[in-house]
Amino acid sequence: DDDERGGINTKVEKVLTIGGLIIGAIIICILIYVVASAAGILDFGGGQKKDNNTQQEESIDEVSDKVEVPDLSGKTEEEAQELVKEQSLGMQKAGEEASETIAEGLICRQDPVAGTEVDKNTQVTYYISTGKAAEEKVTIPTGLIGKTLSEVQSQLQALGLNPKIEQQKSSDVAVGNVISLNPGEGTSVAKNTEVTITVSVGEGDTYETIPNVKGMPEDQAVSAVKAVNLIPNVEYGDSDSAGVDYGDVYEISPQAGKKVEQGTIITLKVRKEQTETTENNGQETESNTQTGSDQSGQKDLKIEQPSNYDGQQLVRIRLVSGADSANAGADDGTVLLQDQVVTFTEDTNGKMVYNLGKVEYNSGDVLYFDVQDSSGDYSAIWSYNL
Repeated sequence: DDDERGGINTKVEKVLTIGGLIIGAIIICILIYVVASAAGILDFGGGQKKDNNTQQEESIDEVSDKVEVPDLSGKTEEEAQELVKEQSLGMQKAGEEASETIAEGLICRQDPVAGTEVDKNTQVTYYISTGKAAEEKVTIPTGLIGKTLSEVQSQLQALGLNPKIEQQKSSDVAVGNVISLNPGEGTSVAKNTEVTITVSVGEGDTYETIPNVKGMPEDQAVSAVKAVNLIPNVEYGDSDSAGVDYGDVYEISPQAGKKVEQGTIITLKVRKEQTETTENNGQETESNTQTGSDQSGQKDLKIEQPSNYDGQQLVRIRLVSGADSANAGADDGTVLLQDQVVTFTEDTNGKMVYNLGKVEYNSGDVLYFDVQDSSGDYSAIWSYNL
């Protein structure tokens, strides 16, 4: 019996020993896992999740650093300061400039433009409006009252003004001559201003028959119309069916033979050869195209006689580039001719012209016609837009 009990005890002891070892091993594994996890040695997906969360947080931070530039146009500097401050932006004045739409003293331009996404703390530069650009002024010449309508129209158009004709009965002023101007002589006005020319129609209540001047040279036709107390208004053009020579009248309006009240304006269309032309603020000048231009880009250039040049004074002619013309001084530009009396001759169209010869110029350049005064100084009396 004692032997049997001894064998049983030995087996129990073995089982307990093995069980203890297993439990101890499990405890050791648990301890190792806990320590390793705490040290970050083991990671079963948690680290990746953490990284993803970190990346997402960084992405959110990046997005939050971008802001939209507000619209500062038409705002005062104080109002603009509040707007950029709300967006965590800065602002800096870059200068001033004219604006046709934004009132003086308000912001008219900005960079970056409104709506652009930028980083916080970006500087927005801006420009302050000085208002509309100053209009170019011209002075209505004196000595126009009493001149013929065509003379006055020509001079006003040469200054870039827009003549408007009104007729008035007068027993003192000859038919076709100017009674008054509005604005008046000597007035300083902006270019393109409308100037009303009041022209005499005589005493009125007298009717005349429009003469048939078709086919006549311009000067003869004008004289014939004036002879019956009507007012000639010459226009130039061309037509394949004109049926007359260049320089002759090819159309009359109202029609010839019609009875009209004295002082009625009669439009005479004179046939004119189509050449390369430029306008001097409404005054037409010519550039001869028969010879064309040579390889250097030069062209034969003709100019018409200014209505206020008497043919006696010394002349200087200057060429000023279009970019510099707005601020050109009295002596600026390239002198093409100086200290000469210019003699104008009549061309085939009945115009008094002077050929400057070959001149190299660009579209938009300006030609100034200066005359010398008693002190020897030159001043411009005419200009031609090329």
